[in-house]
Amino acid sequence: MNTNSILSALFATLNVPVVDVSVGHTGYLDAHVTPTSPIAKGVDRSGRKFFQFCVEGPTRLGMAGMATGVVTIFQRYSNSEDVWTQANNSGEHISVVEGAVTPQEARSIVELLETGKTTMWHEKRFPSSFDNEVMTRPSGVCQYDGRPLVAVGHALQIVPVSSIEVAA
Repeated sequence: MNTNSILSALFATLNVPVVDVSVGHTGYLDAHVTPTSPIAKGVDRSGRKFFQFCVEGPTRLGMAGMATGVVTIFQRYSNSEDVWTQANNSGEHISVVEGAVTPQEARSIVELLETGKTTMWHEKRFPSSFDNEVMTRPSGVCQYDGRPLVAVGHALQIVPVSSIEVAA
């Protein structure tokens, strides 16, 4: 299954409140929000589906530190359902995905929104500065710039609305 079919199926079945969202000047759904539910979904004025959730996770992939914040995973373009990405809606940047959501990341998002927690896995070049993250064995098959890729994982969990500091 591709990313869109995975996330569209979740959108159709996930029983959470439906909310409105503001679109920033970049087209990202990145305005600061005051959440009313730990998990919500909606469709913006351009017809793009989105999930918005209160989450605890790393402040940046590969960097030390955890934070809580509001993240929106959304269809990036109104004329294509194939690309989903992340916007941050609170003072802290919480890393859920980098760039476009992959099918593997989409399955982790489903697990996060259905169970409240997951480990998000990404492929990264090794050696790197991911000291505080879980790393699996280097792959001898897939290499880039002569450095093997490793799977890097970080834990994410849904948190209550009361955990979120709303920006002024």
